Amino acid sequence: MHLNTACFLYLLLGVCGAHSDRSELVSVSVGDSVTLRTGVSVRINDRVLWRFGPDSADPPIAEILRRSYMLSMHAGAQERFQDRLQLDQHSGSLTIHNCTSQHSGLYKLTVSSSRSTFNKSFSLRVYAPLSVPVIRSVSLSSRSAGQKCVLVCSLRNSSWATLSFYSSSGVLLSSVSHTHASNNSDHSSLSLPLQIQPQEEKTYSCVANNSISTHTTHFNSTDHCHTHTEPSLLYWLLLLLLIPAAVAVMLLIVCVCRKHRQAETQTAGESV
Repeated sequence: MHLNTACFLYLLLGVCGAHSDRSELVSVSVGDSVTLRTGVSVRINDRVLWRFGPDSADPPIAEILRRSYMLSMHAGAQERFQDRLQLDQHSGSLTIHNCTSQHSGLYKLTVSSSRSTFNKSFSLRVYAPLSVPVIRSVSLSSRSAGQKCVLVCSLRNSSWATLSFYSSSGVLLSSVSHTHASNNSDHSSLSLPLQIQPQEEKTYSCVANNSISTHTTHFNSTDHCHTHTEPSLLYWLLLLLLIPAAVAVMLLIVCVCRKHRQAETQTAGESV
C-alpha cells in the first residue's frame, strides 16, 4: 500500500521512469504567433528538446539544459526558424513568432531526466487568409431531358479548407475538402461543381471554411443561368404563315407605287 502510494507520488513528480506520448492539433493564421505548451515544469537536471519534422534523428530546433549551477538555452538553429523562436525557461514551452506556411508540420517535445522521459507532439497548421468563394457558370446545354446549368464555386488559398454547396433551406448538396498544405499557390485552389435546373429560380450558398475562418457567397440561379427557350411548333407555323403574307404585302406596295408613278407620268404628259 505504501509502495503504491509512493510510486504514484513519484509518477506525479516525474521520477518513476514514466513515459507518455501525447499529440495535439494547433491552428494559427499566417503572420500570427503561437505557443506550443508543454504542460510541465522544467526541474533541475532536466533536458528539453524540440524537434521539427517526422524524423527523430533531426537536430533539435530548440533546447534547454538545466543544472543546479547553470541554465543553457538555444533556439532557431534552422534558417526557417531564425529570430522566430522563444523558449520559456520554466515550462519549456515553445513560441513561434510571425508564422508562415513553412512552419506547418510536426513538432516533437522530449523532456528527459535521469529517471523519466516525457514525450509530446504537436501538429501545427498555419492557415493563409481564406478567400471569398467565387461563383461562375461553365456550361449550359439543351437536350431532350431539359436544360442543365453547371455552376462552379472556386476558392484560393484552400489548404485544409472545405468547400460546400447548400440550398436555401440549409441542406448540404455537395462538399469537397483540401486536406493538406501547399506552398505553391497554383496548387492551393479548390473547385466544386453544382448542376441545377436554370428555369427554377432558387437561392443557393457556397461556404468556404477552415479551423480559422468561414466565408459564404449567396447567389440566385437566375443570376448565372440564363434560359434559352427553343421555338415551339406554333412558332414555326406562325412563321410559315407570316412569311408569305409579308411577301404579298411587299408586292402589293410595290405595285401600288408603280401605278402611282405611272399615273403621275401620264398626267404630266397630258398637261404639256
